Amino acid sequence: MKPKLDTILFDMDNNLVDMNMNYMYKVLKGTFKAVEKEFDYNLADEFWFNSNRSTFASRNLGVSDKRFFKEFGKRDKPQARCKNTKPFYDIDFIDDLRAEGYKTGIVTSAPEYIGEPVVRKIGENRFDVVVYANAMHGIKHKPDPQGLEIALEKLDSKPKNSAYVGDTPGDMLAAKAAKVYPIFTDRKTHFLKHDVDVPLKVSGFYPIGHFLGMKGY
Repeated sequence: MKPKLDTILFDMDNNLVDMNMNYMYKVLKGTFKAVEKEFDYNLADEFWFNSNRSTFASRNLGVSDKRFFKEFGKRDKPQARCKNTKPFYDIDFIDDLRAEGYKTGIVTSAPEYIGEPVVRKIGENRFDVVVYANAMHGIKHKPDPQGLEIALEKLDSKPKNSAYVGDTPGDMLAAKAAKVYPIFTDRKTHFLKHDVDVPLKVSGFYPIGHFLGMKGY
């Protein structure tokens, strides 16, 4: 049985927007060197395309996460990140959602100083709320549901009438913990295999319109 939805929330990186990976590899090469670890493309993809980015260094490199992200932040600058990020081809789906009366929002683990320029590039008027769910803003990282819960409260939306669209297992765990409908996006931008147990998996946003019964989909 399909849920009756009125609110659709989205993760941002690798979901709403696509990253020029040459830029990200350059940032990570410098970061790995600074923490005295050998750069590895598989680990770089693990960092960027998988869940629990906030604990990546301690889990995979044996390096303190605080040290790793201090070095990462020296190299990943807001203007450069924004310049090397572009919305996916189907970003217009957000406009169609809003035209149909859906409330929309972003819940991202990116810090605001990095995420805000990208949101402006996407079009901040496309979203009713943006939540930066990370420790810098006093919010627990996904898969903790706190960011989603804050977004729903700001929108006055009920979990049973809401969905979260994301591209990692952590996104789906957060959705389930928040008791919202989980929608998994696999845009085939990398070779990592994500094993997720969710009712709806899509390769882009347009099939979500069909699922919702929207006009033209």
